[in-house]
Amino acid sequence: MMDSEFEEELALSATVFVNNSQKGVVRYVGPVEFAQGVYVGVDLDAPGTGDCDGSKNGKDYFKCKPNGGVLVPVDKVALAGAVNAAAGTVQGVGRKLLARRKANKERNSKVWNKLDNMNEQLAIRRSIQLQSIFGAADAAAPKDLTAAEEAMEIEPEYDGPHLAFPLQESDALAMLEHFKAGRVLHAKYALQLLRVAREILAREATLQEAAIGEGGRMTVVGDIHGQLQDLYSIFTINGLPSPENAYLFNGDFVDRGPKGCEVFYSLCAFKVLYPSSVLLNRGNHESRQQNRLMGFEEEVLTKYTGMQGRQLLQMFHSAFDALPLSALIQGKIFVVHGGLFPHDGVTFDHIRGMSRKREPPIHGEAFEDQLFEAMLWSDPRPIQGRQLSARGAGVEFGQDVTHEFLRTNHAALVIRSHECVREGFELLHSGRLITLFSASRYCGLQTNKGAFLTIGQELQPEIQQFYAHSVAETHWQASDGAQREAEQRLEDDAVNMIIERLLDHKPSLYWHFTRQDKDKRGVVTRLQWANGLKLVLQLDVPFLSYVDRLADVDEDGNINYTNFLERYRVQVSGASAETWTDSVVDSICEKMFVAMGAGDVRKAFQYFDVDGSGTIEYEEFVNTLKRLDIGLSDAQIFELMRGIDKDCDATIDLEEFASRFEVVFTRLNDRAAAAAATAPAPVLNAEQTVLMNALSKLVYKRWRSLEEAFTDLTASAGTAGSLTYDAFAAQLLVLGLSSDEAALKGIAVMVDGDGDGLISKAEFLRAFKVGWQEGIIQNIANFLYQNRHQLVGAFRAFDLNNDGEISAEEFSIGLKAMNKLFSSPLTDFQITCIMQALDKDGNGSLSYKEFLDGFKRAALIPHHNPCRQSSDANPPARATPPLQIVMCISQ
Repeated sequence: MMDSEFEEELALSATVFVNNSQKGVVRYVGPVEFAQGVYVGVDLDAPGTGDCDGSKNGKDYFKCKPNGGVLVPVDKVALAGAVNAAAGTVQGVGRKLLARRKANKERNSKVWNKLDNMNEQLAIRRSIQLQSIFGAADAAAPKDLTAAEEAMEIEPEYDGPHLAFPLQESDALAMLEHFKAGRVLHAKYALQLLRVAREILAREATLQEAAIGEGGRMTVVGDIHGQLQDLYSIFTINGLPSPENAYLFNGDFVDRGPKGCEVFYSLCAFKVLYPSSVLLNRGNHESRQQNRLMGFEEEVLTKYTGMQGRQLLQMFHSAFDALPLSALIQGKIFVVHGGLFPHDGVTFDHIRGMSRKREPPIHGEAFEDQLFEAMLWSDPRPIQGRQLSARGAGVEFGQDVTHEFLRTNHAALVIRSHECVREGFELLHSGRLITLFSASRYCGLQTNKGAFLTIGQELQPEIQQFYAHSVAETHWQASDGAQREAEQRLEDDAVNMIIERLLDHKPSLYWHFTRQDKDKRGVVTRLQWANGLKLVLQLDVPFLSYVDRLADVDEDGNINYTNFLERYRVQVSGASAETWTDSVVDSICEKMFVAMGAGDVRKAFQYFDVDGSGTIEYEEFVNTLKRLDIGLSDAQIFELMRGIDKDCDATIDLEEFASRFEVVFTRLNDRAAAAAATAPAPVLNAEQTVLMNALSKLVYKRWRSLEEAFTDLTASAGTAGSLTYDAFAAQLLVLGLSSDEAALKGIAVMVDGDGDGLISKAEFLRAFKVGWQEGIIQNIANFLYQNRHQLVGAFRAFDLNNDGEISAEEFSIGLKAMNKLFSSPLTDFQITCIMQALDKDGNGSLSYKEFLDGFKRAALIPHHNPCRQSSDANPPARATPPLQIVMCISQ
């Protein structure tokens, strides 16, 4: 779509010449589906001299007479006449549009990378906090994998490759074809392949030393991240590994993309075939901590169910632990996944002597641990010296550090990976360091090229850039529309990551904005809004560029910050969602209304208003709720206060209090959808509303809980588990609620959510709600959402057979351990409510996976799953001519 400034420049329907000969009027400027770049639609003056009527391939771009117009690239058009001289050329307008689009793309790419680094930092911090829980999961995993491998049988229906060892090249090629069809390798063969590869890897040095023979070459490949299409593209362009065509794969084989298993199986197969011609370095994603949070653990346990999944995951990690950390080509080129070190004076001998066969350390105090961390995590920067890493691990190092390391070790070049760069490679530090990244269109969001680097015996690097092909296709066609869609997905994902941070800082943002809102109008300026986000979220992001995506700006340029914060929520869904949320809220309601005088709002208000001032101040509110012990954490009490204080003056008056704490009736199920075709859904009339409010207060006065009330009512009626309309009305008549039996039966109809003529216990319990419940549920839901990956990891410590279920007691232990690490955002009471609600059939077990899968962010833009699983559906490979990096390696 054309932007408004561009439209204004062409508002006069500029007169132009096409190819300096055909005169006409511009009717369209912008992208087309059949080609790349900006095209111009021209309605020609001379009838019948064109080739279209404004349509191409079934799409309308403008309207003109048959054969009266053309659609041509912008560089084929020039403005005509003095009238249009001030407007410049159409080419200039097109270039301006392309420049703006390019600037937006670069901005979105930088913001996405920055937010991704921040997410990585958060993941590292949370992983460290939960290391003890995850350690228990590793310790509990099955150990005798040889016996498990031997016990596995090949099912008769399996029609994939049958691997035999010693492995043959035909086996590897059959396996690659199997993966090309989107199929999974049998678990027995997968275990065998990983075991054999691990044995080879374990014998290799931590610093692999590679020599290139006469006429030979070595190709260095950067991050692949489970994008099988990129690996296949490299093999298509550069040839399969062989003794004459050696490869060095520089880590990050898994996570983020959907085909991590298949990528690593392919590399292992060629490693087994040609041990000295295929070298593998470890990346930071070849680790348990990263795999739990970034997708690979989930991939393995989804592709291989039950115990086989747990066994394969353990074998993958055992193979990862055996991976070398670096390589040295011809004694001159040092290849490592991450980067250089937090200390000067590190030598190759230090690296050779490292103990590597373990989970990579993070923030270790030992010198060796710090070297290990830096080799997987560090990044080069255009600075001098070193600084803290934005990733939260490793360091950022400058040109002087690179040159000092090379001088110390008599080397000439550092090749590393670890960072997505737009061209697939980047030269830094006066050409003495190369970043190499091989996952093109990273995560299905970025528009970057992939690249690999080839070195011959003369040590002259040549870099080949490419876009990956689809695994299933063999032709290249990248329409401009497809590129625009990718650019839009990138921006959408950056906005979604910002929203995720907003969800975790809503109370702090609200507090900050109230400090800026001196006039108590509930609004801040756009600049105050952007600066507030930068300060509270600690993100150096150009928020003003995204203001229209994130907030509603009024005609005065202000933003209502309450509406802005309420716009984004954690959506709770799934089969168990209503059960546990209702359980938490209803239990809190019962405690609160019993403690506050059984629904007498005025008495309850006086109970909170300790100093008798006529308003409840924050301190009074907090202290009173703590005395009531209703099962709310400090953060949830703040959320409740904020939900009641409608005018944002930090106090609660009687009107605010009454409007929020009046018990109201809601129907159990919205029958409108089912009944829409025949009749409108019934609603409470004025008389029924009065009766329902009276019933609500009566229930809380007479009984300690709704559950107790229902039990007594059914016992008095002589029924078990449900009440008929007649029985319900009769019991209410006895209680003296009303003498109008017909009106009471009308209430019974409304309470009966499914309309089956019986009021069940669930329907009765869910008939009563309070207006402030959403803030509490959002507080709980956000904690569970933000830590969902860590919770899955904690629960998997107990789920030894990988069936997605654990005992209720194990669920409670895992959630309480997590809760304690994060300063108890949930109360034990709430954890118990959730646990009991999820154990629906009372058998003591529950599905943690289904529970945690029910948490999604409710953003106002379509969510494209971050990198978190990229698509295979890319156009086929397109390689650019190789770039020769001129440098003197031998000196």
